[in-house]
Amino acid sequence: MGAKFSSAVNVLVQEKSVSSVEIGVFFSLFYVAISFSQVITGPLTDIFGRNRYMIIGLLVTIAGIIIAPVLSMPLVLLALTVASLGMGTFHLASMGFLNEIVPDYLKGTISGAYYFFWGIGMFFGPPIIAKISICTSFKVSMTGYSLFILLVAIGLMISSRYKAEIK
Repeated sequence: MGAKFSSAVNVLVQEKSVSSVEIGVFFSLFYVAISFSQVITGPLTDIFGRNRYMIIGLLVTIAGIIIAPVLSMPLVLLALTVASLGMGTFHLASMGFLNEIVPDYLKGTISGAYYFFWGIGMFFGPPIIAKISICTSFKVSMTGYSLFILLVAIGLMISSRYKAEIK
């Protein structure tokens, strides 16, 4: 998901003609939103479970991503901030989930693997999204990206219902 935010800078500059100050505001809002959502989400996932917050985080991310390309400044920053809140919620809940399902001796390994694959997405995601945007449009690429995230959310919903039926 971080790939979307890395590639968003290029789009903001090219399609929305934002200034360097507005790019700084974008990154500030991005990191503040992620941090805020993780501080709030942490205790909630401890009480209510990780799975529902992974799903909520994905759905909030989709909402921000899907609407951002059609908005103008400064509303596009608001939409991307909402997406950042969802992303922070998903990341915290998914990291907690992974650490719950592995034995103690693998917790560091799973955290390292999590960030390794996150890094791969941050490295390869922006060029892929940019290439799709060039071949189609930014709106189409973000719609496709949102649909991909939606499939993941639906998979989590189905798997959580399946687990509930087994118990």
